[in-house]
Amino acid sequence: MAKLPSKKIIRLTIFLVILVIGVFWYLGYQNQRAESQKLELYRQQILNRQKNLETAVLSGSDGQATLPALVTDWSTIELTLIEPTDTEALMTYGRGLTGALKPFSLKRKSEIKLALDALDGNDPTKIKELVTARLNHEIAAATLRHLPVPEAVADWHRQLINSLENSALLIGQMEKILTEPVIGLAAGQVFLRENVFFYQTIDKINDYFRRQGIDFPDNEKLELYVNFNQ
Repeated sequence: MAKLPSKKIIRLTIFLVILVIGVFWYLGYQNQRAESQKLELYRQQILNRQKNLETAVLSGSDGQATLPALVTDWSTIELTLIEPTDTEALMTYGRGLTGALKPFSLKRKSEIKLALDALDGNDPTKIKELVTARLNHEIAAATLRHLPVPEAVADWHRQLINSLENSALLIGQMEKILTEPVIGLAAGQVFLRENVFFYQTIDKINDYFRRQGIDFPDNEKLELYVNFNQ
């Protein structure tokens, strides 16, 4: 097994990264501009600290962590495209989207925290929770692939699918943290960036609804829970 840096160093560095994110995002809500600006700020803070995190993960190891290549070409994802003729058609798409993403509305521990807890406590039960998280990402991506999509948001929809599938792949690597800790921690680093991209894309779709003058009833709004801090 590759020699690990001090767990205190790992925890401190990752804590500095994940402390900046602990926020709720809303799909179907109208006033997202301020939240979008906050998310961009969080993204910049994560990238600024990325070098420190990489040093903490890999220092003292016998080699570089190698992760499976993520799929970056989302443009080839095949969708059933539609041309909505009225507001109700757009709202039908929105309802399908919220249905697919409903598991992400539940308050839960972050995948990164689960991986760290598994490593610190040599606790395989945390790995089981990571498996559940991975399956949630895989199921959501598969559901979105079969959802009829308005052509105006097709590229963003493809990006959502791509991000969910990449996140599932990364969580799969994080599941190895007890046997391959360097790889597991490195996957967590990339997972942070992928998650920020996912919620930025959600915000773009939400902004499209806003520009179309669509305001979902409260009982059809989905609150997406995002927390990298516990």
